[in-house]
Amino acid sequence: MYYRLLIIVLTIITMTYSQNIDSLRVILNDLEGNKSLLLKKLNNIKKEFDDTSIRIDSIKNIITQIKIKNDTTIKSYTIKLFKDTDFFLDANHELRLGKIPKRSTITVFNKFEGFFVKISYKEKVAYISYWDIMVVLPDDFKTQFWEYRSIAGAEKKQKDNNKRKLLEEKSKQLDIERKRNLQNKFGNNAGDLIYNRQIWLGMTDEMARVSRGKPNDINRSVGSWGVHEQWIYKKGKYDSYYLYFENGKLTSWQD
Repeated sequence: MYYRLLIIVLTIITMTYSQNIDSLRVILNDLEGNKSLLLKKLNNIKKEFDDTSIRIDSIKNIITQIKIKNDTTIKSYTIKLFKDTDFFLDANHELRLGKIPKRSTITVFNKFEGFFVKISYKEKVAYISYWDIMVVLPDDFKTQFWEYRSIAGAEKKQKDNNKRKLLEEKSKQLDIERKRNLQNKFGNNAGDLIYNRQIWLGMTDEMARVSRGKPNDINRSVGSWGVHEQWIYKKGKYDSYYLYFENGKLTSWQD
């Protein structure tokens, strides 16, 4: 009787596990099917993305060519390359489009960005380094390029000057604000001295830290007289100067 019951129980458990495995296999098959469908959709989206990118670049190219044709200030020159030459999508030369083979004929335009020249090659508008084509350029084109460089250099210098003035003005405003904050915190006289990095007998350790900055090292001793501190500031590779405090007040210094 006992063995018969055991066999029945084992049979039920085996059937239960078998049913669970079958259910999991059904779920697994469904998931793998969904994965295959998603992978196909992903590939289709990638292809559509690539096709759209190509169309965008093509339309941009057409727009650029139309602008060039309609711009009366733009002149074009036909030259033949004397070496294999890199050409780029933009003047930042971040996206290299490839190499134009030696002896290929290209059209160059008097449109410049930095040291790059706008060109047209196989109906594609791109950029090429001035130095790579300099020897085959006509003289009037070179003159235009260096006139552009002169103007661009002057504009850059002016922009740099303006930027420097803005930074100086901002620094001046921050300096004024720092002085005002020091005066508000420590009083007008002490604030002015601290602003000018001055030290004086009787100033607090907080004032000294604000005036001279954090010391490189502090030697501290405590006794019945109170707290004695020696602040060490490095001056160059070998020299140092020292501030001495008694109970948080500056009592002497040594240069």
